[in-house]
Amino acid sequence: MTKQTLLAGSYNLRPFGEGRGITVLEYEPESGGMRVADVCEDTVNPSYLIQAGQLVLAAQETLETGGIAAYRFEGGRLARLGTTHFPGGLLCHLALWPGGRYLSAANYWTGRLTVCPVTGQGAGEPTAALQYEGAGADPKRQEGPHTHSSCVDPSGSWLVVAELGLDRLMSYRLDPAAGTLTPGSPAFLQTPAGAGPRHMAFHPNGRTLYVSAELSSSVFVCGFDPATGAITLRQVLPALPEGFSGDNLTADIHCTADGRLVYASNRGHDSIASFGVQEDGSLRALGHFSCFGSGPRSIRLMNHAVMLIANQNSGTLVSCRLDGAGGCSGKLAELPLPSVVCTLPLNSTTQEERE
Repeated sequence: MTKQTLLAGSYNLRPFGEGRGITVLEYEPESGGMRVADVCEDTVNPSYLIQAGQLVLAAQETLETGGIAAYRFEGGRLARLGTTHFPGGLLCHLALWPGGRYLSAANYWTGRLTVCPVTGQGAGEPTAALQYEGAGADPKRQEGPHTHSSCVDPSGSWLVVAELGLDRLMSYRLDPAAGTLTPGSPAFLQTPAGAGPRHMAFHPNGRTLYVSAELSSSVFVCGFDPATGAITLRQVLPALPEGFSGDNLTADIHCTADGRLVYASNRGHDSIASFGVQEDGSLRALGHFSCFGSGPRSIRLMNHAVMLIANQNSGTLVSCRLDGAGGCSGKLAELPLPSVVCTLPLNSTTQEERE
């Protein structure tokens, strides 16, 4: 049975969490089975992982400064190369640009987007930074800007930034050779007040963008114009089932490679919401299935039939079988990983993160 190397990042700095850093796993695609092969504790709060050629880059989420740690995967282990530090607290997301020469990093705490070149030793010194200003409707979560993620469109021409604190989705035409950003026209979409856009996923056709709104526990369907970068709000759907009244924060969102289904994770209801994609890109709610734990911070579609769920609160990494119609036919495997927050399957060639 063919095995794949899978990395899992866990908070390992109190009070964020009590994990061990980056866990190297052997993953079996057919069965969904997972086995711990090694643990790299030489990192700090690896909240997001991407692969850039032969390098693994980890966002180090701390309050003081942003940090991107670089590793080379050799002999089944991660060898640390160094860390690039730059201003901005709670670095929570990385997006590799087309061609792999640059990346964008989102700092949640300070509302900042930083652009760094990618070198043979990791992330180089920042070449550009955007500092957002303002506040949103929620006095506790939107007292200032909180940049949560960035996402490259399927054409590789645009970068969309989710600003949770300002309730904005911003588009920039990117130059993957020079590492520059030029605002789209218009430059941003103002989303519903207090919604808090967090993560995004493009439909494969590049004309529809799906967004998880953390604070309102909803999913946005947005039109996207690849000629101008204009983003328009077309549909808002609840990520929660009717009648649920408990606390919840919607987190991750993904669209299947065939463009038929969209999944979003709910922390509180502890479920995965599923939606069917219509011909025009709009969504139809299909239902919910269990995350088999608590606090599903991130999900990953390993293929058309298997989903990985990183349950931060219960400290479990779960693989489950998808039925192809928006449902789940059951849990395949569960691995205890305290404070797990993200996963990354390693490829032998360059992987461009688009979510």
